[in-house]
Amino acid sequence: MTRKELIDLIRERHSFLCVGLDTDPAKMPEHLRNEKDGIFLFNRAIIDATIDHCVAYKPNLAFYEALGIEGLRQLKLTMDYIHGMGKAVFTIADAKRGDIGNTSERYAKAFLDPKGDFDFDAITVAPYMGADSVQPFTVYDGKWVILLALTSNKGAFDFQLTEDKNGTPLYQRVLETSKQWGNEENMMYVVGATKAEMLTDVRRIVPGSFLLVPAGQLVTRHQLRLQRHRLRRGRRPRGPEAATTNGCGAMNNNRVLLHILLVITFLSAGLSALVYIIMGITLPTVQSYYAANPGLLPEQFSVYMERMMDVPQTYYIGCGVLYAVEVLGGALMWTLRPTGFHCYTLARLLLLIMPMLFLGRGFVGIGDIMFAALFIFIYWSLMRQLGAFAKKEEENNTATDNTAEE
Repeated sequence: MTRKELIDLIRERHSFLCVGLDTDPAKMPEHLRNEKDGIFLFNRAIIDATIDHCVAYKPNLAFYEALGIEGLRQLKLTMDYIHGMGKAVFTIADAKRGDIGNTSERYAKAFLDPKGDFDFDAITVAPYMGADSVQPFTVYDGKWVILLALTSNKGAFDFQLTEDKNGTPLYQRVLETSKQWGNEENMMYVVGATKAEMLTDVRRIVPGSFLLVPAGQLVTRHQLRLQRHRLRRGRRPRGPEAATTNGCGAMNNNRVLLHILLVITFLSAGLSALVYIIMGITLPTVQSYYAANPGLLPEQFSVYMERMMDVPQTYYIGCGVLYAVEVLGGALMWTLRPTGFHCYTLARLLLLIMPMLFLGRGFVGIGDIMFAALFIFIYWSLMRQLGAFAKKEEENNTATDNTAEE
C-alpha cells in the first residue's frame, strides 16, 4: 500500500485505528479453544467486527510462532481472509526483526514479498544493527519499514533516553540517522503513547512520517480522552511554525474558550436545576404552611410569595429537568459533540417558552434571554472556526500529498 493509498484509506474510514491481533489461546472464548482453527476463527470474528472502522491490523508474530507450524498456519489463514475480503486495509507484521544484510533480506522476503505466504504491507524493525539491517526491508514497492524509535516499555529508559555528550537522546539520533535509510514513502516509526511529552521532538525530526502509536488497553473514558490528546500532540506540524509547534494550537485554544463557557453553564444550570426541583417537590408543603400563617412575611414579600404559590408544581419540576438537560448538553459539548449543542439549544428554547405554556405569559427575563442567545452564538461561532480549521488542514494535506507525488 502506497502512502497516498494509506492517506486515502484514513480519510475514507475517518479513523487512525490499528487493531492488534495478538491472539492468546488461553484468553480466547472457551468454545473456540478446542476448535481446529480456533485462533483463525477468533481473528475472523474481530476482523468482521472492525474492518469498517479501522485502517490497519497488526498480528504480533510471537503469538503465532510460539505455536510452531500450526501457529503459522493460523496466521496464513488470517492473512488470506483479510486479503480476500475485498476491502482495503493496511497489514503490519509485528516481528521486530533486524539482522545482518542477507538475513534481513530473507526476513523481508518472508513477510513482505507479494508472492509469499503472508504479503504484509509493513514490518516492525529494530534499528540497533544499523543501515544494512534495515535497508533490505525497503526494496519492495509499496511496502513499509516501521522502525522502533521510542517504545513505551519500562526498559526503554535503559538505552533509548540515554544522552550523548551534546545532550541528544539516543532515540533522536535513531530518527535523524534513519532518514538516510528511507523516506516518508516507505518508513514509519513506533512512538509509545506513554511518551506523549516527547512527540513534539519526534515531529520536529520526522515531520511528515507516519507514527505507529501503541496505546495499551484503552478501556476507560479517561484513557480514551488521554489518547486523543496524545495523538493531537503527534499531528504533523505545517507552515513556518513546524519546528516549534505541534500543529494543532488552534484546536487547543478554541477548546479553552469553550471550556470556560461550559464551566459557567455547569454552575448556573446545575444550581438552577437543583433549586427548581426542590421548589417543585416542596411546593405543596410550602403552600399549606403559608396558607396557615398569612402574616408570616412582610407585605412587600407577600406579593412575590403569592405569585410563587400560583405557579403549578409541574412548572418547577419541568424547569428543573430542562436545566438538568442543559448540564447534560454541556457535558457532551465538553468533547465537542454536536449532540451536546442540540441538547443545550433545545433545553434553552423550551425554558424560554415554559412561562407561556404554564403561566399564560411569555416573559422570563431579559438576562435569561441574553445569556442563552450569547452562549448559542459563541458556541455556533466556535463550531464554525473548528470547521474552518479542519477544512484548512484538509487543504494542507491535499497540497502536501500533491507535492509529494510531483
